[in-house]
Amino acid sequence: MSAVSGTPEVGEDGSNWVRGVAEWLGVRIIGWLLAEGLKWLEETGGTLGHNTNSFIQRAVWNYFTGKGFSAEQVAGIMGNARQESSWNPLRRSSGSQFWGLFQLNSTLSQNLHNAYRDAGLDMTKYGYSVSTYWGVGAQNNIPINDLAKILSVQLDFVYGCRPTGSDWITRLLAATSAEEAAEIFLIFFEGAINNSNNPRAGDKILFYQPNTVRHYQEADKRRTAAKEYYNQFK
Repeated sequence: MSAVSGTPEVGEDGSNWVRGVAEWLGVRIIGWLLAEGLKWLEETGGTLGHNTNSFIQRAVWNYFTGKGFSAEQVAGIMGNARQESSWNPLRRSSGSQFWGLFQLNSTLSQNLHNAYRDAGLDMTKYGYSVSTYWGVGAQNNIPINDLAKILSVQLDFVYGCRPTGSDWITRLLAATSAEEAAEIFLIFFEGAINNSNNPRAGDKILFYQPNTVRHYQEADKRRTAAKEYYNQFK
């Protein structure tokens, strides 16, 4: 590339120049198409369809890394999000009182509902008691401009939450692996203890040493997902 113009340099036989022009144009055309496509989605209220989960995951990754968490620590958060909601920020099982990416309890969910309302979201579409988007995969139908606002409000809300009454942030900032981070978030944010007399072997806490005796719901699945996201996003 030319240091001045950014355009391809001419090779002795011209072949490098032709190849360079093709690559240069290709990059710019693809970039233009992506930018125009996102602009169209925002203007028309279109959805991302099957790409919605990637959009949500990237938003979560960017948000928490922006708060100073390491790649391992954010991956731990993401491992829990997948287990709790399958990446639907409006997820709520039929008959359940829990809502959102991290399945906040009913009291916190009502507070989140109010935060959405205050942010200008339509609560006849996205309210706590509205079932339209509750199901797994229903996030694919949320218009992109609303989805971006839902994530922005919800992640700010989550960051300020202490569902178990514990300081999950300070503890999470001490995690050195994705698996340990997944367990810390599970213990101190989700608080999903397995009180069964015969808990699954996979529910045992393995990496966060002060809690090795306790069992928490689907701990193994959260650890596995966290490691996957760490390898994907680091």
